[in-house]
Amino acid sequence: MAEKTIAITGTVQLPPLRAIAEDIPLDIVYEDDDLAIVNKPARMMVHAGAGAADAERNLGTLVNALLHHFNSLSSIGGELRPVLFTAWTKATSGLLVVARTSCASQAGRAVLRS
Repeated sequence: MAEKTIAITGTVQLPPLRAIAEDIPLDIVYEDDDLAIVNKPARMMVHAGAGAADAERNLGTLVNALLHHFNSLSSIGGELRPVLFTAWTKATSGLLVVARTSCASQAGRAVLRS
């Protein structure tokens, strides 16, 4: 059987994550104007999933806590898709690097690619 190639063109439109600033305590290990290092506890969702339609599943996330604490984050990934330099599951705990500005986000992405 011959191989077939399919080309998909267009712009990817990611749905908003419905992040809302929430006053949730954070263990911030380091912060400056460009980035923050946060100790993420186990069992805390980093952000609501793209399919999280109900309001309850969108509450209590790390992104919501970060939005409350910092008032804004890097918008490179879209207004409500702040850039986190590492990916963590809900069960995982540990240090997480967060880009607070678009400049920090771009620098972090460049480092990760090299």
